[in-house]
This record gives sequence, C-alpha cells and structure tokens, in this order.
Amino acid sequence: MDGTAHPRAKNVSSIALIACAGIIVGASWLLAGAQLYADYRSRIAEGLRNIGNLADVLSQHTTSNLDIAAQSLLGLSTTIAIERLDDPASAAQIHDLLNRRQIATRSVLSFTITDENGIVRHTSTNPSPEAFDMSPLPFYPAIKNSKLGELYFASASIGRFGPLKDLLMFSISTRLEDKAGAFKGGVHATILLETFGKTFRAITVGPNSIVGMVHSDGTLMIRHPDPDGFTGRNYADLPAVRTMLDDADGVGMAELPYSTGWRYQTYRKLNGYPFVIYVAAAKQDILAPWRDSVIAAAIGQSALTMLIGLLTVLVRNALQRRTAAEAENLRLLHEARAHAAEAGRARDEMAQVFAATSDGIVTFDRNLVYLMVNESFARIVGSPRESFIGKSIYERVVKGASIISHLEKCLATGLPVEYENEFKRADGKKVWVEVRLFPIRDQISVYVRDVSERRIADQKLLESQRMDAVGRLAGGLAHDFNNMLSVIVGNVEILLDKLSDANQRRSIEMVRAAAVRGSDMVSRLLSFARRQPLDPKPINVATVIKEAQSLLRRSLPENIALEFVQGAGLWQATADAAQLDNALVNLVMNARDAMPDGGKITIEATNAHLDHAYATQADVSPGQYVQIAVSDTGTGMPADVAVRAFEPFFTTKDVGKGTGLGLSMVYGFAKQSGGHVRLYSETGHGTTVKMYLPRAAGISDEAATSTAMPTAPRGTETILMVEDNDMVREFVETLLTDLGYNVIACPDADKALRQIQDGLKPDLLLSDIVLTGPMNGRQLAEKIKETLPGLPVLYMSGYAENAVVHHGRLDPGVQLITKPFRRYDIATRLRAVLGNRS
Repeated sequence: MDGTAHPRAKNVSSIALIACAGIIVGASWLLAGAQLYADYRSRIAEGLRNIGNLADVLSQHTTSNLDIAAQSLLGLSTTIAIERLDDPASAAQIHDLLNRRQIATRSVLSFTITDENGIVRHTSTNPSPEAFDMSPLPFYPAIKNSKLGELYFASASIGRFGPLKDLLMFSISTRLEDKAGAFKGGVHATILLETFGKTFRAITVGPNSIVGMVHSDGTLMIRHPDPDGFTGRNYADLPAVRTMLDDADGVGMAELPYSTGWRYQTYRKLNGYPFVIYVAAAKQDILAPWRDSVIAAAIGQSALTMLIGLLTVLVRNALQRRTAAEAENLRLLHEARAHAAEAGRARDEMAQVFAATSDGIVTFDRNLVYLMVNESFARIVGSPRESFIGKSIYERVVKGASIISHLEKCLATGLPVEYENEFKRADGKKVWVEVRLFPIRDQISVYVRDVSERRIADQKLLESQRMDAVGRLAGGLAHDFNNMLSVIVGNVEILLDKLSDANQRRSIEMVRAAAVRGSDMVSRLLSFARRQPLDPKPINVATVIKEAQSLLRRSLPENIALEFVQGAGLWQATADAAQLDNALVNLVMNARDAMPDGGKITIEATNAHLDHAYATQADVSPGQYVQIAVSDTGTGMPADVAVRAFEPFFTTKDVGKGTGLGLSMVYGFAKQSGGHVRLYSETGHGTTVKMYLPRAAGISDEAATSTAMPTAPRGTETILMVEDNDMVREFVETLLTDLGYNVIACPDADKALRQIQDGLKPDLLLSDIVLTGPMNGRQLAEKIKETLPGLPVLYMSGYAENAVVHHGRLDPGVQLITKPFRRYDIATRLRAVLGNRS
C-alpha cells in the first residue's frame, strides 16, 4: 500500500499544483482582458470628446467670422442709397464706404455692388471697376428672387482673374431694393477660403485626421489635409457627406469607411449658415496608445504565465525570470515617457487653437483655479490675461457675473451648463455674454461669447412682433365690428327719417352717437397699428389747421385760449387730410384735459429738416418735413408717464373718461404716413407734441387743400353688389334701392361671376374686399374686368388687409369707402365713381 500511495499522492499534488497555476494564470489573463476592454472604451470615448470639442471650437470660430461678414453685408444693404448707385458723383463716396467696410471686416476680400441687370457698378478694391456682368452666375437669380435682408451663400469656386486666379473662394450676397420693394441689384462679399483654412490647419488629432467644411449643396469648401485636391468639388452623393447634410439636429457621430480605413467623425451644422464643420479622427490614431497597452499587457501576461510554469517545475529559474521582468518594465517606462511627451505636444497645439478663436475660452481645475485663459476672454471682460492665471475663481471673479454658482453646479452634476448673463467690464461698460460650461475629466472648459449686439437686435424684433400682433388683432376686430356698425348706423338713419316724435328721435340719436364712437375707436386702433387705409395727397397744412380751428374752438372752454402760428414759406405735406384732422382733434383734446384750470394751446406749423444722426435715432428717413407742434401750459407729465404716452389703452384719466387711444392714433398715423412723433413734457411746465409729416415733392407751396363736398343726386343705374354678411347685404340693398338704383345682390364671388356669365352688364361693381371663399373683392373685380374691361369698381371695407392697401396706402386708382358709412356718404361716392366713367 505504501508503494502505491506515495506515487498517487505525488500525482495529486502535481495536479493540484498545475490546477492552482492554471487558475492563477487564467484569472490574470481575465483581469488583464477586462482592463484592456475598459481602456479600449475609455480611449474611444476620449477620442470622441476631443474631436467633438474641436468641432465646437471650429464651429464657433467660423460662425463668428461669418457673423462679422454677414453683419457688414446687411449693414451695407441698409446704408447704401439706391438712388445714388448710378450717380457718377457718388461713385467715390460709395467706393470709400465699401473700402472702409472691407478694411474693418478682415475676413472679406472685397465688397461688390451690382445693379438690377447684374452689372458691376462699384467695388471696394477699384474706384472705377470694369462693368462685369454677374447675371449668368448661379447665385444671381437666387438673390433676385429673395426677400430683403436674406443672405445667399454661394458654393466654393476658383478665381479666374488677376491675383485671385486659381484661389478657392466663395461669396455672400443680399438684395437691394427701392422703397416700393422693387429689385435694384445686390451687394456681394467675396471671401477667400484660405481665411478659414489657417484655423483648420491648426487642428490635428493624429497623422490620419481630417478637418473640413461642406456647403449645404454638398460642395467641399475646406479639407485639411487635401493632398488630392478634393476641395471645390461636389460630393453630395457620398454616404458620408449625405449623413452630415441630412442629420436633423446637426450633431452626430458615425463610424464611416474610407479608402484609408475607418474614422470616427463628428460634425456641427452652423447656426444660420449653410455650412457643416466636421472633424474626423482615424480609429488607428485614437487607439494607438491602447495598442501599445495591449502589446505591453500581452508581453507581461506571457511573462507571468511562463514564470508560473517555470516556478512549477524549476524554482532555480525564478531569478532569471525576475531579471527579464525588470527589463520589460524598463522598456514600458520608456514608452510611457514617450506617450507623455506626445500628449504635451497635443496640449500645445490645442493652446494655439484657443488663442486663435474670437470667443473667450477659460479652463478651470476641480478647485476652480484658472489654468488657461485666452486673449479673447481678456478682451471681453476688459482685464489683462495675466491677472487670472493661477488664481482661484473666488479671488478673481468678474464683477456682476454669476459664474461661480454655475461652475459649482457643473462640478456637482457633471453635466454641461449654458446661460446668459449681464456684467460690468473693468472700464464700466455693461456687456451681455453667452456662457457655456463643459466638464472634461478633472477640468471645466468655459466658452464666453459677447452677445450684446444680438440682444439689442432681439429687443427690436420683439417690439416689431408686438406691433404686428396688435395690428392683426385690430384688423380682425375691425372687419366684423364695422360690418355690424354699418347695419346699426344705416338703419338708425332710416329710422330718423321716419320718426317725428322728439323723445324717440333723441333715443335714436344716442344710438347713432354710440355707434359713431365705436367706429372712431376701431379707426384709432387701426391707426395705431398702422393698418388704417390712407389716401395721402399733397395738402396745405396751414389750410387744414385753419379750417379745423372753428371746430376746435367750440370744443374748448372759455378759459382756454387757442392760437395758431404759421412759419414763413410753409411747405406742402404728403398726408391724408381727414386723418390729419383727427390727429389735431386728439392732440388738442389731450391738451384741454391737461388744463382743468384753463391756459393756452398753441398750434405751430413750420418747416423742418431731420439730419442723418437724428433720423437714425428716431427710426425715420432723413430729409425735409413739415412740423406741427401742439403745446399746452397744463400740468405736464412725469417721466414714467411720458415714456408710456403712446402705448395703446394707456391713460391716466378716470374710468370712462378716456380710451387711451388718442396719442396712440396720432403715433400710428404719423408713422404710417412716413413721418415721426416726439413728445416733450415736464411736470408743472406743460407738454409739447411734435408731429413730422414728409414734405410733398414738386408741389407748389401755395396750393390749397380743397374741402368742397359734391352733391349726390339719386341714380337709376344697375349695380352688382357683393357682400358676404347677410345683415350688411340686406341693409345696403335696401339703401341703394331707396336711392333709385337697380341692385343685384350676391353673397359671394361665385354667384357674382355666374350673373356676369348669364349676360348681366352692370354699370358698377360694389364689393366688400374681405369675402368668404377663395376670392377676395380685388380678385373678383379683376376677373369680371376680363369680360367688362371698363366697369367702374367701388370697394367697401372695415379692414382692407393687403388687397387694395400696400405700405399703408391705397393703390393708385382704387376707390374705397370705409365701413360704417352713412347713406349720404355712399350715395355721394357712387355718383362720383359713376360720373368718372370714360
């Protein structure tokens, strides 16, 4: 038994020893594989973050340069006077303007102005440019069919002449138009792609990386490196390019095949511009350190396996294995130092990118100490860059900024943070900035952009949208409300003709007065919203004021004096005389209410010239105006009330004593007439409201405004009347029949057209402008005139929208009567239109 037990024990011991060695070796390899897999994922994630951050930096830098070029171009389109483009005397001034704008906009190589035919008229580089025809170029029809203020970005093209020959460039264009909205040419900025290429060449994430920019039509604008001359060609059909262009949110990462291997690619669509920035890193470059780790791990694990195996059979070889392991560790140490040196070079390259961007960039460690600050950040905050480096945020924080709380939030959550903040620079100037914080490992990167000018533009846009919303509300109310008032006023007048009882007539008169007041309120709403249809003509302002004086004097108590002062050589003004009457009444009534104890109201009419500086501040065109000033000696307004004086429905009067629309109507009338209003007031010293109306060009200043009212006899003609409101249609039909006319009433355009097709030949078309169905009144009239070309047309409307009113004024030759109207008004207008037939 002893002879057999001993070998069996040795065999069991050998098996146990081999099993233990196998378990140790297997566990070692499993742990090494897990570590390598985790390191693989970490390297990929880090590489993606790096190229994503680089894409963000490039996008911000490129967007900033495009913002400057686009703002310069839009500034030129609004600064250049269209009527001076063909004036040889203005050529030098326009060239000087373009040249100064080119110098101020470093990214733009040249500015060019073309006329409506595409012929070059002015450039920033040559005071007497060659009349080159740009109309055949692909982008010219695009700007010709665009809207004012839109930008067109052309694809990359290769220069053909002079110093630009064989150079890649692209252009930004916008249209020029006159006051009527007609196309008058374009303004073009030419930009060398080399301007952006310098920044793109500074980006690298490995020897096989690619950085580029693609136009939305698929043209490759920039590529670095570009050994085969890919730039300037269209690659819209390539899957890699299609992926970038079709991504809905403009941000994506994809592993895409190329001829040289796989690359990770990240791209950013530029906000507001038709370009995509992309950064691609070769998978082999991102995983180069990881492959070294795999080699090192494989060697180490192999060595460990061999060591365990040799220790199992030969203990004496342990020292030799130890020596070999130390040699291997020394080699790995040298490799680690080489990788550290490579990482240092990558940091230096990133520092160059930080220095080149126009946005402020700051890097903090986890203790919120400034590690890196670029010059752009120092310029934005107005302090030297050196005053931040090495200091804690708690020691050196920009006054008024709220960055500390956001940094602490970013550290706590590990998520990016974005916000806007206003702060005061070192020189006292207030600045609005857009700040974005990105946590990256043990650091936080902060991107700061000055958005002060953008916020000013947003505020102006908000005010414009507010005015447009009030206008849409007023227009929607006006149409239906004036239809109802038309029926009320018309039937009240019919009742007044038939009633003889004084008490009954007094009650009906009160109804008519209330309806007229409602109509006046709608008219004031439309005037404030600049949607009241105006019929401006050259008028003698002095004559209008003198004729209104008798009415104004009867509206004033005895303790208030009214005086009119006329300046010498008073010019004619272009305005709607009836609306000017209403504006004068509102101003005088406001002045009366401000003088409960009596006083004096002075109306003064003089000539005025608004220079460019004042006109820019007041949002009005510079030039010659007729100034009408209404002054009182009343209580005046405190500053907070004067600021809101022109707001609709704002009033300081008691409930029931004012609508708050008087000054709003005056403001809307002046603005819609192409003029301006300014209020001056001081508590205890009275108020002056100055209204500026544009001078009538080419009209004799002695011409008088006629106020004669023609008589309106009855008629017997046939009238085709179209009105979709049943009550208004019935009322107008009854009224016109009572006046002797033969009336054919239709509820919509389709039934009116069928009457014409059946052979009806009316003497006049009387149509509401806003009709139910696909046709409005203007379109109906044009359709009928195809059959009856000489047919007179009179439109009715409580709110004309844009069918016969453009830029606040009636189209030439259009006849319009505004609802609600009285029987005398419609009868008179009908005879006037019928009497003008050829």
